[in-house]
Amino acid sequence: MIKKNIATNELGFVFNPATGDSFSTNPVAASILRYMRENKSLSDIKNHCSKPTRQILPL
Repeated sequence: MIKKNIATNELGFVFNPATGDSFSTNPVAASILRYMRENKSLSDIKNHCSKPTRQILPL
C-alpha cells in the first residue's frame, strides 16, 4: 500500500511532500506502483510482472 500523500504519475514520477524527496522510476516500477494504488494483492502484482510475454502497460 502506498500512503495517500505520496504523489505518483503515469510516467513513473514519485514525490513525497513530507520530505520533499522525488524519484523517477522505470516502466516496471511505474506499473507496480499503479497496481499498488489500485490495492491489488501481492500475488496479482507478482503474476503481472513475472509473465515474460506480458507487456507492461503505462499508467
